[in-house]
Amino acid sequence: MNKRCSQRTNQRLPIRLHFFGDQTDISELQDISNGGFFVRTDTVRQLAKGVVALVSIGNESAPVLAEVVRIEAEGAAFAVLNEVTD
Repeated sequence: MNKRCSQRTNQRLPIRLHFFGDQTDISELQDISNGGFFVRTDTVRQLAKGVVALVSIGNESAPVLAEVVRIEAEGAAFAVLNEVTD
């Protein structure tokens, strides 16, 4: 059953995840929607549902705070919490 509220589009963009506690992971965005995205990452074993990360997608986007909402063998799904402003 698909519980998504918005359409997802396939995107292959670099994504940088800054986890609180100094861990940084550079991965590949697989798909994105208005409210979230799925990231392919080799560090999925280090993630847990509810973990919040500061996320930069591509080279020119404003960073956002996002929460891990689902973990799969090949990566993790994140829900966007809000944009980070100065």
